[in-house]
Amino acid sequence: MLFYLITMANHACSPNLGGPAPTRSMSSPLEHFLVSERQIEPGEMLTTSYINFAGLLMPTKDRRLRLFTGKRFWCDCVRCLADDLLRPFSCPKCPKGVMYHSVGRENNGTAGWKCAGACAYSCTHREAEMSILRTQIEDEEAVAQDVVFPTANIEDDGQRGQIFDVEKAKEGLSRIASCVRPDHAYRQLYLNLVGKALIARGVSGWDVDENDGSLDRAKRDESMNLGFDYLTQHYLWLKKLPEGTLPRRLIDEVSHDWVLEAYRRVDEGQLEGYILPKSLREAIMKVKGIVEGKTIEQDDEAARAAHENKTEEEQETKGAPAGVHFQPRQHEEEVAGGAFDRMSKLLEQWFGCSCFGSRRRT
Repeated sequence: MLFYLITMANHACSPNLGGPAPTRSMSSPLEHFLVSERQIEPGEMLTTSYINFAGLLMPTKDRRLRLFTGKRFWCDCVRCLADDLLRPFSCPKCPKGVMYHSVGRENNGTAGWKCAGACAYSCTHREAEMSILRTQIEDEEAVAQDVVFPTANIEDDGQRGQIFDVEKAKEGLSRIASCVRPDHAYRQLYLNLVGKALIARGVSGWDVDENDGSLDRAKRDESMNLGFDYLTQHYLWLKKLPEGTLPRRLIDEVSHDWVLEAYRRVDEGQLEGYILPKSLREAIMKVKGIVEGKTIEQDDEAARAAHENKTEEEQETKGAPAGVHFQPRQHEEEVAGGAFDRMSKLLEQWFGCSCFGSRRRT
């Protein structure tokens, strides 16, 4: 049996082991290893995921059904038995309340629904199907079958990029927005898949003029803008989830392989004539700051500090009142640090253009 020890690892939907880091490579087709996703405590069971990253982004009911269909077991991991944070519904009892769903242990039934708000309203799955939640459940199932699952079933990002233009992408997101909440897994999975598809489409030059077949730069720019917008929204949502909910590699794949690598190509002028809008550049800089170790809150604090320093400088320029002393301004660290430069070089060395649909170099 190949990879005997690795095949002994059990499944978990929030595994502590994952595939090799982007900076590592296999020296042989017969070599395979796993790396830790987080701190592993002594005596803790080693686990990996039996489903792909798109599957891990789905609600608990879909992950369990996929595992049962392919592996013939109902997953009882910690994440599956907890409240499903990726499947929020609006509470019918309090205006701002959010209800989360819990599944049963032995099958894909449910233990019920419970509001996380002040009202703490709860109901069983059967009661939910007979109440005002019924409409939300039916809308969720309809959009999954019509939009989300067909999109996820296209496994290759390049192929998905040939299918999804801006109009089709917006149409699908509009349908999803009318059926589920913004923080629902179906919307976020769509942003992930279609955002990557649109960037692949823009980089590959698949937006062409219908008359002469030449590159339509206006359409290309629109595809790139929407792709960056979808992926930055999705990444910031991923980072707000409780730590350990999703594998680190899933989060890194969105930031390193797509947002930042595509941004590097744009910044170096590899897409002729394309200028990144200021609002999107600021969003990408926020992603970049988080990747380099700053939290979302730290990023906001840094922006406020920079604004305060700028105000002080302006006052110094105009002349401060007598007796008022300003502290010397501290030098800010460069945004583009050495860590990102090293990561860009490693991605280029080991992965080339693979993130955008081309073949990986061996």
